[in-house]
Amino acid sequence: MKAKLLIISLLALTSYTVQAQLSASYYDGNPASKIGVGYDFNETIWSEIRMYTGSDFSNFTFEGVVNFNLKQTEDYKFYLGGGVVVNSLTGLVAPVGLQISPFKNFREFAFQIEAMPMYEFDESDAFFFGSWGIRYRFPLKKSKD
Repeated sequence: MKAKLLIISLLALTSYTVQAQLSASYYDGNPASKIGVGYDFNETIWSEIRMYTGSDFSNFTFEGVVNFNLKQTEDYKFYLGGGVVVNSLTGLVAPVGLQISPFKNFREFAFQIEAMPMYEFDESDAFFFGSWGIRYRFPLKKSKD
C-alpha cells in the first residue's frame, strides 16, 4: 500500500509541471534491468520513475528519483540525484550518472551510464549498483504564437 501511495504521489507531483519534457529510458545492469519514464522540469532538474523488470506482477519494484545536472554541454550531462526504491527492495538510492548525446542531428537520444549506491532498509545493508542504458527525450511542441 505504501508503494502505491508513493508512486501516485510522485506522478501527481510531476503532473504540475507546465513545460516538462517527457523522456523514456532503459537501463541494463545489476540487480535487474529497468525501464523508466521521466520529466525534465527545466535544464537542471529532472525526475524519473523506474520499474525493475524480470519479476512477476505481484512483486514489481519501483524506483523514484530526482536528479540534478551538475555539468552539461550539448554533448553530455553529468548528474547526481536521490530517491527511493519500494517493494522487493526498499531503501534510499543516490544515482550518479553520465548521459552522452553523440549525434549532433539527434540530440534527443543519449547513451547513459549510472552508478547507484543504495541503503536497503529491510536488510539494513548498503549496496552498490551499476548500469548502462539509453534515453530518448521527446521533443517539446512549439506553440503557435
